[in-house]
Amino acid sequence: MSWLLTRRLQATYRHLRHDLGQHAPVSRRWILELTGGWLLLGVLLLATALLLPQVIDEAWMDAERRGLQAFLDQNPITLDLAIWVETPGNAIFVLPVVICAALYFIYRRRPLIALTVLASFCLAAPLTGFGWLAWARPRPELVLDGLASSGFSSFPSGHTVNVISVYGFLAYLWARATPAWAERLLAATLAAVFCAVVVAARLALSAHWLSDIVGGFVFGSAWLLTMIVVLRRAERRLAID
Repeated sequence: MSWLLTRRLQATYRHLRHDLGQHAPVSRRWILELTGGWLLLGVLLLATALLLPQVIDEAWMDAERRGLQAFLDQNPITLDLAIWVETPGNAIFVLPVVICAALYFIYRRRPLIALTVLASFCLAAPLTGFGWLAWARPRPELVLDGLASSGFSSFPSGHTVNVISVYGFLAYLWARATPAWAERLLAATLAAVFCAVVVAARLALSAHWLSDIVGGFVFGSAWLLTMIVVLRRAERRLAID
């Protein structure tokens, strides 16, 4: 079984490499533009994470604490349920989705789409790391004295960046593949629901401050827009090539 899997992986790699090699200049340009956009966002996130601690004062934190507590007091999501519904934002769930989608586009001979799908997740985590590196922001401790939160820094929300980047990009691919407006609306709605549910679960676990969620939304959306713009530019070049 392992031998067969190895053969299939090798064949997939050769398939991908062959298709990329057919349009090598476009592929190289795609790599440069996507990497450049990612680095620019990383620098902006790093600068934001360095600036915010100078701006946020005790009054700001008190307001965030009261707002999060008000959400927890009225939140219908139980702790057990929140642990389950945050799962679509976890790497253990997102990674298989990304791999399956990438393999689909590899075998459809759309290598740049396949690689962009992989980048939507694989580069989102390091992007989040720019913020964690610059600002070791403590997480809230309003639920179980913070036991429901991970030990990583709080800003920005990695789950928010993940779900917007991955599910947003998959929804974009679905929406552009169909002429039916109802189907496009369904794709956008499902992506929005996934994002909203994961964000609500993270807040219910007291894993983030609201400003962490906002930061994750801003930079996740920026990364999503970067991928879409770079991919469309590459596809236009392929049409001319």
